[in-house]
Amino acid sequence: MPGSNIEFCKHTLDQDEKLYFINLLNELDKNPSELLDFLSAKNSHLLGKYFEALVEFWLNKSPSKKLLVSNLQINSNSQTIGEIDFIYKDFSVNKLIHLETVGKFFLWINDNFEFSSFVGPNPNDSLDKKIFRIINYQIPLVKSDEGRNTLKLMGIKDEIESKVLFKGYLFTPIGKEIHASFIYDNFFRGFWLRSKELNMIENRKSFWKILKRKEWVSPYFTDNKSQLSDWNTIKEKIEVEFTAKNYPILLSEIIHEENNFAEKNRFFITPPEWIK
Repeated sequence: MPGSNIEFCKHTLDQDEKLYFINLLNELDKNPSELLDFLSAKNSHLLGKYFEALVEFWLNKSPSKKLLVSNLQINSNSQTIGEIDFIYKDFSVNKLIHLETVGKFFLWINDNFEFSSFVGPNPNDSLDKKIFRIINYQIPLVKSDEGRNTLKLMGIKDEIESKVLFKGYLFTPIGKEIHASFIYDNFFRGFWLRSKELNMIENRKSFWKILKRKEWVSPYFTDNKSQLSDWNTIKEKIEVEFTAKNYPILLSEIIHEENNFAEKNRFFITPPEWIK
């Protein structure tokens, strides 16, 4: 990240660890009870906390890491001034790592690549604001006097390297491509359109589903057709949703593959008064 010594990291795994996690995910597909029990024990009803809980499960399972701290509140004069997401020992590099995690969904609203041109479903949230907060508040917390003192009380006194794990989706207008230096080539992407533009996607022979918040984090997949809708039904559901609240809807376009139904595209549909 320009102007900062923080590493916005793309976590990579060596071949053995990659194979280990592939096997673990295959086992969880067959029996997800361990993961579900872990998530249910966490305060994960908010999307950000849900994403953090998934990262914590990964860190706990990693053979090359030992999780030392998670969601540690830092206080000053009996007031909470911030929270450290994670500190872990990375045995592959023999370092203590402070990791801040971000799971975000941004819509590209202008033709330029300024960070302010990427806004969340809540338009008060934007990429420039999030990066500012990470650099100026979240990362410095671990090196603040209060942070150091709290960690010393826990027996953590060694030098700590800070990293940020920034994951999520970028949504572009239909027909527009985005190529920016700070975005990986194989980023998770979707599209966005205004409710008055639904005709742009209505003639597709697909199934549809309005995704719940916890379904936002990964492509949708199901073997239960009854959870899906045809276009006329989903259009009615969209109208009902926008009558109840003025907030974007994340819509999944789903196709039939063998015996299952898998997401092909996803679209944020924004209500009439969302942003001008």
